Amino acid sequence: MKCSVVCVSCLALIVLVSSGCQRSPRPVGSVRLNKLFGGADAYEIVFIPALAHVRAYRLKAPDDKTTDGDPSIGSGVVVAGPVELNHDQLTKLTDILTDESTYDWDSAKGCEFNPDMAVRYVGKGVTVDFVFCFSCDEVQVWRRGKRVGGEDTDKRRADLVAIAKALFPDDAAIQALK
Repeated sequence: MKCSVVCVSCLALIVLVSSGCQRSPRPVGSVRLNKLFGGADAYEIVFIPALAHVRAYRLKAPDDKTTDGDPSIGSGVVVAGPVELNHDQLTKLTDILTDESTYDWDSAKGCEFNPDMAVRYVGKGVTVDFVFCFSCDEVQVWRRGKRVGGEDTDKRRADLVAIAKALFPDDAAIQALK
């Protein structure tokens, strides 16, 4: 009897210890989110922001004064940043970007995209840029200098504007957003 209790206890301990050594599976986004983000690897660093370095940039549309040497992200020219996101901002943005209900998957707008802000995730050999237009309430997703996706974000406008205002408190145009 003593031997069987000891054997069962040892077996239970072995199972518990060995199960703790297994890697948990990578987070997997839906097919739509993976496509929007340009792949599961990009979804992973957005879903687990601790895997990435995340910074925000204030953008403007290129104009006749823009030169090839001006820093750019996606379709916009960088005018301010980088700005580090604090824990609360990063958590909120992660929740917004990885929530399928953020996006209006079945509509298209006819407005001209005007890049206002970019958020860049860099980690695990992956860079993914989310470029936001607050005139159209749209986001474009860029990887390796190419647009890989884009969707309407009207449903989360208030949350995205609040994040932009917190990141760029001295920017009059951002602060004027409603």
